[in-house]
Amino acid sequence: MVSETLSDSRVSDKLKVDTIKIFVVDDHPLFRYGLMSVINEYPEFQIVGDADNSIEALSRIEEIQPDIVIMDVYMPDGDGIQTTTAIKQKLPKTEIIILTISDNEDILLRAIKAGAKGYLLKGVGIQEIVEAIKQVKNGEATVSPSMAARLLEQFRENKNYGNKKRYYELSLREKEVLKLTARGSSNKEIAANLFISDTTVKAHMRNILEKLQVKNRAEAVGVAISKGILDNN
Repeated sequence: MVSETLSDSRVSDKLKVDTIKIFVVDDHPLFRYGLMSVINEYPEFQIVGDADNSIEALSRIEEIQPDIVIMDVYMPDGDGIQTTTAIKQKLPKTEIIILTISDNEDILLRAIKAGAKGYLLKGVGIQEIVEAIKQVKNGEATVSPSMAARLLEQFRENKNYGNKKRYYELSLREKEVLKLTARGSSNKEIAANLFISDTTVKAHMRNILEKLQVKNRAEAVGVAISKGILDNN
């Protein structure tokens, strides 16, 4: 891994008691390497490892026991939420910051429930990531301002948001995925039709099943038809 080269070359400068050990999990190499390179420029931080999939991440994180894990949501062999749950079960003192393109409120709520202390969108600047790392290490929670504002608005509109059956809260993209599913399209066909990856389709489908409170695609389609979720979409 490139991070090993980065960290090894600076290890003599970074072996300080107050250094924050950071592990990065993201399946996009350019983004991951760029983020690690920038973070490693800060003397109070030390990149101790990285991974591009959930299985490798779990194994190495358990071995290294970093202070902070910066985690993407969408990965080829699973999602960052499930990985967050697994990490917190094994290493409760390791804190997780989700760094993702997803501005879906339900994914944010899942991340918080799984034990994540931070939720940032990939459009944020490096200084916001740096501040988030420091805040989370100090026991504080941090969420991208745009996501926090949207959550607050939803809670104001519905105090029972967390307990209500949310049949009609599918995003536009999730409705597109579900509509194509109802037509009998496979994940590969849906991905090609919407110009997204198979991994993203699977992530959308997981969100759909959770929101509709069903166990499989057939049940999801059944609920969608019976409730008119896809009407006029």
